[in-house]
Amino acid sequence: MILKKIAVLLIIGFSTKCVAADLTWNTTNWDASNWQKGNNGPYADNDSDGLLNKDDLDDDNDGVLDINDVYPLVAIGDDIDNDGISDVDDAYPFVAIGNYVDTDNDGAPNACDANCISLGMTADSDDDNDGVLDINDAYSLVAIGDFTDTDNDGAPNDCD
Repeated sequence: MILKKIAVLLIIGFSTKCVAADLTWNTTNWDASNWQKGNNGPYADNDSDGLLNKDDLDDDNDGVLDINDVYPLVAIGDDIDNDGISDVDDAYPFVAIGNYVDTDNDGAPNACDANCISLGMTADSDDDNDGVLDINDAYSLVAIGDFTDTDNDGAPNDCD
């Protein structure tokens, strides 16, 4: 740890491009062979594309700009948790839905027990994904589709 601090001080002392105020070093990921690699604060290059994260608009090279990316340092693939739900549609792309029921295939379980919560998930509040919350939805497992529902109870006007 002391040697790393000495090395950082030497770099700061001999470099005209580094200012001590600009450096926020993460010594647990220190890469002595190239101080710009590893997760060294603003000098990190997460996707190894030659652009430092602070200058890179897409730090994980997944094609989604960081300002629009829920996980800007993790490249989300087609289905990273292998649960059969595409990552772009998956409420929990890093947690497989497993044996939990998910009627609208959004990656969020209809109901969530203590184990589900311990995995970091919560129950889906709109099980049919029709825009009407289950607590207000007359048919919480059937999407209203193209039918008109002027009172937003989840039942088409013709069924009220």
